[in-house]
Amino acid sequence: MTQLNYLENTYNFESDAKIIETWENEFGKYIILDKTIFYPQGWGQPSDIWKIIFWDKIFEVENVRLDDKWIVFHYWKFSLLTEGFYPLQKVKLNINSEIRIKNAKNHTWWHLLDIAVKNMWLNLIAKKWFHFDTGCYVEYSWIYNVEEKEEILKKLNLEINNLISQNLKINIDNNLDWNHQSTPWKKCPWGEKFLEKYILKTMKRFDVVVDELT
Repeated sequence: MTQLNYLENTYNFESDAKIIETWENEFGKYIILDKTIFYPQGWGQPSDIWKIIFWDKIFEVENVRLDDKWIVFHYWKFSLLTEGFYPLQKVKLNINSEIRIKNAKNHTWWHLLDIAVKNMWLNLIAKKWFHFDTGCYVEYSWIYNVEEKEEILKKLNLEINNLISQNLKINIDNNLDWNHQSTPWKKCPWGEKFLEKYILKTMKRFDVVVDELT
């Protein structure tokens, strides 16, 4: 299991680590470390990218993944073979700070949206989320009449702006149930036949709009 240091500080862009394993699989050459600040792709957010540095060797990390055993795989594209690598050798980690902050903000807006939905006691169930910079959205199951859509979105935007204006303190709880993927919220209690699916998207800063899925 890799120590997930990216959970401790979003603004930690440099660190060190020790090599546990280097090899390759169907996705490419990878490096496994004892700890990492690289965020692996998942939960709708793309992975961090940049560099792992070992003496004069620079490995350009192009993708990071987390497996079901909580081991982080850092995939790199440098053509040099892994000859000379040994377990417990120290390396320097550098992530692209601009991309990290952008990805984190794209992820955070959904949590803000979800809090607003809960504050308004809306019967919206998040089914899918996408926090890539190419176009962020969250797909909800919607049980309201289409005629209610504009009024609900208006109130939702007002609640989001109200939350922003309060400048609330953010607490981070890493003591999560990592088996949450199988918990009941994944199932809609009202039954699919009563639902229409919509996508809520952010436009401009924190404005929310809705698109009907076809």
